[in-house]
Amino acid sequence: MTYSSASTVPFGHLPSDYAGGYRSVQGGVTTDVLGVNYQLMKYLNSSAGRVGIVMTDFPGWGLVNAIIDHNNDNAVKGGDRAIWLVNADKTYVNSQYNRCMVRGPEFDSSKTGGLVTQRACQSPAPSSHQWGAEKPSYDGKGHYWIKASNGKCLTVPYNNGIPTKLATTTGSRPAYTFINNWTGQCLSMDPETASASGGKVTQDTCPK
Repeated sequence: MTYSSASTVPFGHLPSDYAGGYRSVQGGVTTDVLGVNYQLMKYLNSSAGRVGIVMTDFPGWGLVNAIIDHNNDNAVKGGDRAIWLVNADKTYVNSQYNRCMVRGPEFDSSKTGGLVTQRACQSPAPSSHQWGAEKPSYDGKGHYWIKASNGKCLTVPYNNGIPTKLATTTGSRPAYTFINNWTGQCLSMDPETASASGGKVTQDTCPK
């Protein structure tokens, strides 16, 4: 059990001030003092593993969800072919097979319909291994474009759906499922070609 709450209130501030932060003015100098909840969230976002019971004052939904996700990380640790780990170097690593999603060599900036496959991850990651999530300017439903480094979007063959990004932050490697807006299925890997270089990246029933 960890206490992140204020047990005493020195200097005339309220428990809510210590939890959420406050502005201090001394000698004509104004300082924004970061709250305990902000610093706790920053710590959770840069670490992984269970944190047990955390006693907090005035937590927001983001902090509550981060604590729950740290304590319930079986999906990330156990792996699922429709759950992907997103790294700081913009690589998408399958949580079950630990292989990276890659755009094929024929998928250049002048063509559409190029294949997206999976291969063993490389370090440093080449541009063909890197992806980004970008919100369309016209969409208000929380959908994202999943874009390759050449600016082309990830789509289901013959169906230009916009993938939906659902995120749960579990430490520094958040896990995501990517749900296609048209089919309702998740970006996945084909088990029969999971060990092959250039194996299939496909769609499958989303994990529960």
